[in-house]
Amino acid sequence: MAKGRKKLPPEIKELQGTLRKGRDNPEHVVSSGKIESVTTAPKYLTASEKGMFLDICRDLINSGVLENPDIEIVAKLVMENTRYYESMKVMRKSGYTKIDPRSGRSYPAPENAIASNALRAVMSLSAELGLTPAARARLKLGAAIKEPEKPKSPMQNLLE
Repeated sequence: MAKGRKKLPPEIKELQGTLRKGRDNPEHVVSSGKIESVTTAPKYLTASEKGMFLDICRDLINSGVLENPDIEIVAKLVMENTRYYESMKVMRKSGYTKIDPRSGRSYPAPENAIASNALRAVMSLSAELGLTPAARARLKLGAAIKEPEKPKSPMQNLLE
């Protein structure tokens, strides 16, 4: 695994307003194109997950950031979100801790680790898709920042 921060694609850098042409990677994979609409969810999702999937896709399409490779990421986000809520439901019903019958000591319920890992995955995938407030702010600020117009030099005025 490479050291340091993960490199952002030039499209994201351009949206954020941080793209420098001299540092642009010419071998960067070009995006596969924006998706205009999503009408069906993957078959392996449950009925409630399909509804959530379509809602998230609609939001991402409206934001103009959904591309073909993102469909699987959205599906994983929905599955992890469901896993989180199901484990929280079990913990609310049976308790957040268990008691070992042999020693009498309490320990965290196994669902606690499941919920924690699922929440971590949901937050990571949400950030990848630009669904967190911080990721949205970066995209909005980057799109709003434009380079100020450079004053023309006297030579340029003469040439025009």
